[in-house]
Amino acid sequence: MRYQETHKSETRRKLISQASIRLRRDGLNAVGLRTLVADAGVTHGAFYAHFPSKAKLVEAAIEEALSQTYQNLLAVVQLAEANEQLEAFVSAYLSQRHWESFDNGCIIAALAPEVSRESHEMRVALTEGARPIVSLLARLLPDGGGSPNREARATTIFAGMVGALQFARLYDDVTAVNAMLAAARVNALIAARQGWK
Repeated sequence: MRYQETHKSETRRKLISQASIRLRRDGLNAVGLRTLVADAGVTHGAFYAHFPSKAKLVEAAIEEALSQTYQNLLAVVQLAEANEQLEAFVSAYLSQRHWESFDNGCIIAALAPEVSRESHEMRVALTEGARPIVSLLARLLPDGGGSPNREARATTIFAGMVGALQFARLYDDVTAVNAMLAAARVNALIAARQGWK
């Protein structure tokens, strides 16, 4: 019995992990249930023992991917000096490494346009999953501003960073991409450091 419970949780974890990678790399609409099941090495029957539909797996994969992005950004921030944490956050997100990393990058940049046309539950998985990332950025903003203002500014800055990464991924020229990402980093920091009204 213990083996079966462990095996079931491991299978669920594998389905979610493999789906989060595949969805970031190929997109939501390009990936069918057959592919997601095959990636995890399970049968359709085993899949339905864990999720009632592909949509529910996608929601879990979104949550997993966003948790991973949050943990990665938090680690970068914690390694930086206190007065350099904001720059570290922005630089890590708007980096060539992140631009190249479809499989393990931010799932918001990978899926936001597709998810915006999906169910309420899937949109909530994406927006709620982004909340810890936005809250981390809000804590890194300069002193001042009430909590709602800080959250609103952080949300707007993060949205701009996501858009910059998405647009940069349209290009193959690394030199042009790095110039674009550098400009986006500057703009994000200008927006972050403007005075509070």
